[in-house]
This record gives sequence, C-alpha cells and structure tokens, in this order.
Amino acid sequence: MGVLGSGVSGRAEPAHDAPMTRPESVHYLRTEPTMAFPEGRLLARKQRQLYVLAPDGWARLGADRPVDAKPLTRQEAEDWCEREGLDWQAFEQL
Repeated sequence: MGVLGSGVSGRAEPAHDAPMTRPESVHYLRTEPTMAFPEGRLLARKQRQLYVLAPDGWARLGADRPVDAKPLTRQEAEDWCEREGLDWQAFEQL
C-alpha cells in the first residue's frame, strides 16, 4: 500500500514505520582551539541561554554565540568530555 494506508474513516493515514523524535532541548557547540584550551571549550545553549562547561559544572555566559563556535551532536559533546577527562555528572547537570 506504500507510504500511506487507509484508516478506519477511509482517510489516508501515514504509515507508522518512522519514529517520532523530539527536538533537542540543549544544543552543543565547541569553540576554536586556543593556547589555553587546545581542544576548544564545550558550550551549550538551552533555550536562549549560553553556558560553558568548566571542571566544576556549567557556567552561565549570556545569550550571544561566539562566531567561531561549531555545532556538535550530543554524542560528539559526550566524546569531547571523555577526551578532556571532565566529570560526567557535571555534563549531565544542564
């Protein structure tokens, strides 16, 4: 029957093979490397607020995104934390 099937009412209904996904509530970014931070810094945007991950947790920055910050997936952000040896609990606090 293809992508659409016929529902009880006779209307065409979408097939249920594609899972529904929620949009991410937190978006991750990584700044460009610097001498002080050779791997860059991990940033997160939650709603309109920007945060930076420090060894003791997330610090609030403001609303403006640095021009050179590159988007990361959650998995890439988790991998970055692991490489940097940052506490997983600190990452999960946001």
